[in-house]
Amino acid sequence: MLKFIRNGILILLAFIASFQIVHYLEGNKLYLPPFLNQLFGYFGNTNFEGTSPLDLASIEKETIKSDSPTLHYEPQELPQELPRAQRKNASCIDHSLGNVKVKPQSKIYTWKDENGVTHFSDSKPEDTDSQPLTLAGSKIFNYFKLNISGANVPFEFKEKLTHSINKLFALYGQLIAKEDLRQVVVNLRFFTSKQRFLAYSKKHAPSLKPTAGFYDNGTNEAVIMYQSSEQAITTAIHESVHAINRGIIGNSNKWFNEGMAEYLENITINLSTAIINRNKSWYKNGKLKYRPLPLRKVLSASRNDWNSQSKSNLYSTSWAFIYFLMDDTKRKTKLIKMLKAEQKNLCNTLSFQQTMKIFNMSDRELQNRFSRWLAKGDKFTHQI
Repeated sequence: MLKFIRNGILILLAFIASFQIVHYLEGNKLYLPPFLNQLFGYFGNTNFEGTSPLDLASIEKETIKSDSPTLHYEPQELPQELPRAQRKNASCIDHSLGNVKVKPQSKIYTWKDENGVTHFSDSKPEDTDSQPLTLAGSKIFNYFKLNISGANVPFEFKEKLTHSINKLFALYGQLIAKEDLRQVVVNLRFFTSKQRFLAYSKKHAPSLKPTAGFYDNGTNEAVIMYQSSEQAITTAIHESVHAINRGIIGNSNKWFNEGMAEYLENITINLSTAIINRNKSWYKNGKLKYRPLPLRKVLSASRNDWNSQSKSNLYSTSWAFIYFLMDDTKRKTKLIKMLKAEQKNLCNTLSFQQTMKIFNMSDRELQNRFSRWLAKGDKFTHQI
């Protein structure tokens, strides 16, 4: 009888374990003790793995009304409405925390008991001979600090956002030498009340059109309307890219800043792999939803151009151009050279002539290559 009960319990445990594994592989969370997550992180990935601390301030606890109209999703970078001299000083503010630092890691101990069973623990056992576990790639870098304020967002949302930002750094680590990376502060303020979001936007960005989110490069704060988890995570990633660009590169051309944010906002995590999907806002049925603009116009566009009727075309073409550069190793090398040149000066941005010099070809030749790439139709997803 006892044997029957024991076997039944074992079968039940095996079923539960199988369910958890399937649950995890379908993209859901499987929560483990911290030291096991750390251990699996060592075995599972690169130097860009890890988590960052979350500082959550619960100011509002309002729920979103189902009948509340949604705001048009077009996250924007807040324009500087200051005199020229003050605007230049604002663009030179360094919001980073300096060079990237290594996170202090707790040790993991391993030992075998009298039955030959191997154990792991983050606490050194008493009266037992144990050894600290030495693992390859044991350094975990503290790439960013995430500060969340405003509305209290779900824990799962924060976890997903943290993992996504970690993967963003995996990408930037491919484009920028590790010694040139900077520790970035990502400040996100969420609202679940449309009325309070609009009031805050009117106070801090009075000239901004109704939008689901904006980034203020003067204060290094992104403000986001939480209408749904899917929309909010996309907007939060978009605005986080602005903060990362600001901290690592400094002041950058708007086509790169917005194009990169549009390129990365649809990033999804599948186990240890990040997949960058095509942006449905700008690309559908194998072509751009808005007529692509000439690259010369995009790469030399002024802020007035970005606020004109060509705004959607500029966003669409900038996204496509970043995708074009990231879609080929040689073209990606040109983007790396451009970012390295941008990093040399925190305040200034590369001119159109300087950018074309890096590409080492005429703008006509670059345009022809870009147009041929666009004409190919559907595009492959990218992986990190």
